[in-house]
Amino acid sequence: MLMARRTVNICARDCGFAALTVIARVLVFALLAMTSVHAQEGAAPSQDPTAAPGPVVQSQGAQPADSRATPSAGAIPVVTDTRPDNGSRMPAADQTAPTAEPDLKHSPATAPRQDPRYHIGPGDVLAIHVFDRPNLSRDEIRVDAMGMIRLPLISEVKAACLAENELADVLAQQYSVYLKDPQIDVFVKDFSSEPVEVNGAVQKPGAFQLERQVRLRELLMIAGGPTPAAGPNIQILHDESALLCEDPAGKSSPSREAELVNYNDMVKGVGDNPFVHPGDFINVPEGNQAYVVGNVYKPTPVALNDPVTISRAIAIAGGTLPNSQGKIRLIRATSTGGTREIVLDLKTVNTQMKEDLTLQPGDIVEVPFSTTKAILKAVFTSFASAATIYYPLIYIK
Repeated sequence: MLMARRTVNICARDCGFAALTVIARVLVFALLAMTSVHAQEGAAPSQDPTAAPGPVVQSQGAQPADSRATPSAGAIPVVTDTRPDNGSRMPAADQTAPTAEPDLKHSPATAPRQDPRYHIGPGDVLAIHVFDRPNLSRDEIRVDAMGMIRLPLISEVKAACLAENELADVLAQQYSVYLKDPQIDVFVKDFSSEPVEVNGAVQKPGAFQLERQVRLRELLMIAGGPTPAAGPNIQILHDESALLCEDPAGKSSPSREAELVNYNDMVKGVGDNPFVHPGDFINVPEGNQAYVVGNVYKPTPVALNDPVTISRAIAIAGGTLPNSQGKIRLIRATSTGGTREIVLDLKTVNTQMKEDLTLQPGDIVEVPFSTTKAILKAVFTSFASAATIYYPLIYIK
């Protein structure tokens, strides 16, 4: 009896496991079938019900973005339609995109050079390093007046008008006859071939060597900036004969006319700020001036770049000193070559009772010294000193 029960339990357990296994297999097959159906529906291309039946064709204008990609194994090749379009329809990809309009805002004078790199020229000192070949390297080698350099094995090489990396490529090509895959570096140690001159009313006039593209405003800051006597206009004289790389034939062309740039507009960002080219001569002329002299703290010339009145000119000179007369003299040149004198009361000008005249170029504002005020002040000081000494003696008596 006991053996029969054990046999029945084992059979029940085995039947339950078998049933569960069958159910799991059915569920797995159902999931796989559903996944396959969804994949086929997503891969099926949408068809136009009005289109005529035929092979699937892809026009040239609707090719994929990466036309160089190769199809995977087993993929259906795409048939490219090479037939001419009959005009009935035009693919969107074949429509011509509007072309960008050229930028015409930059004039040749203000536009940078096409190649912004520094180009080697006569007088420059170069450092040439050949990897693992110290006997071929040179720490310092100067470019001669013809733009040539001399190196071992390859004799003369033209270095002028080449950038550093361009000269390195030329040397590597010539040394490749003797060396296997030569690696060469070229550096400019001393810049001497692109000078510009700054003259006139600047703090530090002189010659400057360009090491890169520089605009006029930056160059003036390198020169210390304009002096107070500088005028509003800056003259730039372009010397085209100094552009060795622009004229391969070596023929000097005549210089262009001077270019005028307004300094005030340039620093405000509303005027031209052109690039400076090798050989340019930049002149900052002094502007129109008036002069303040006499009994002031700092007699000085006053620049007339902007309208300046008499009271403002005296303020620029530091103001009047003690013992100055109340009336000032304005000496102005006449059209006939002479001068005329205008006397003004400074108090009435300051209180706006009289017009504060605007100075003209060449005017002289004189603040006279008052001898009467000086004598009266000296006498009053003497009496005050004497009173300070003798006044205590009265009470002692």
